[in-house]
Amino acid sequence: MAAEQVDEAPPAGTTQLLRARGRVAPSDAEVDVLLVTPESFAQVAFWRRDLVGTPLDGLLARLAGGEGRLPVLVAGAQDEPAALDVPGFGVPVEVVGRAEALPGQAAGRPLLVASLQTAEALAVAGGADGLARARWRGEIWATGDDAEDRLAVAGVDAETVRTAAAEATRPRLVAVSWALGALQALGALATGLALLGVLLFVAVRQRDLQVSYALARRMGLTSRAHALALVVEVLVLLLLALGLATALGLFAAAAVGGGIDPLPELLPGPRVVLPGTVLLVLVGALAAGGIAGAAALQRSADRADVAEVLRRA
Repeated sequence: MAAEQVDEAPPAGTTQLLRARGRVAPSDAEVDVLLVTPESFAQVAFWRRDLVGTPLDGLLARLAGGEGRLPVLVAGAQDEPAALDVPGFGVPVEVVGRAEALPGQAAGRPLLVASLQTAEALAVAGGADGLARARWRGEIWATGDDAEDRLAVAGVDAETVRTAAAEATRPRLVAVSWALGALQALGALATGLALLGVLLFVAVRQRDLQVSYALARRMGLTSRAHALALVVEVLVLLLLALGLATALGLFAAAAVGGGIDPLPELLPGPRVVLPGTVLLVLVGALAAGGIAGAAALQRSADRADVAEVLRRA
């Protein structure tokens, strides 16, 4: 949750930051700049560790210090910036970390994140009274169920507050959510059909299996070896079907992922992620179903009357 106002002493559960547009040397590229209070920012900002593999507080800890240079985190810029120029504030910078996306980043422009305290100290060291805050847009971010109440206590105008709940009600986002939910239901139905296919496979194979097993047992095939062969046969078919379905699903997701972003102005964009937990659950379910089907086949073959089976063959 964000609001376009900064209080000198924001309430607990909130963090204050300054935002501005600037340019970096030597590329002269336009960038967005966030000056944050690292400790409170790490507690409030939403963060996905899989974007960079490092906790947000670990990245923000790198912003401390700086010997004449402003330590910055960079997202979305390929070049190595050497200096930052914001109206009223120019300073050499040192890149101390990179991420695919950082909280507060808008699509289409790189983002530099730096410590507000360090920037203030460098501005004073450069001969200024401090940051020219009139040239920056102040914001307060808050998190939690009572975030709006805390912002109201801080004197934030309710009209300037943007909430995650409000963003989630955007028609395009709702439509995409419904579509993805329908696909999940279709996937669950397909899994059920696969297990039903195992049952049908068992039913169709039962008589042929009894005949082949009766002959093979007379030639020395043990019940244990036959049961193991059944398990392998059923599981290979099921896991092959799962692997093919997963590959086709990943290909389809990669093909359409870029076109279904419901919030294109916010980063990061849609990503194709292999659902490891879901796949493990499916493998377990298919393994259990396959073993149960193979066990039923083996039990039926063991109980069959060999003479009657051979007579009907």
